[in-house]
Amino acid sequence: MIRGKRPRALPGRTHRAYYSGIELVEAEDTNRPLLVGERTNVIGSRLFKNLVAAEKWEEATDIARRQVRTGRT
Repeated sequence: MIRGKRPRALPGRTHRAYYSGIELVEAEDTNRPLLVGERTNVIGSRLFKNLVAAEKWEEATDIARRQVRTGRT
């Protein structure tokens, strides 16, 4: 049955990177550089983790705002 048949062509593979906080963001050439605030990471900041756990959203958001103002991530 397969004599003379060719294997199917596989579609080209692309590497796609996605990051998620509140919204899903795909890292593309059009939106680089993609800055990620490490102090707004529950693994990277004990203070941020505690604020999120306590549902202190405004205080947690202030950390991100300070990062944006100072240009630090």
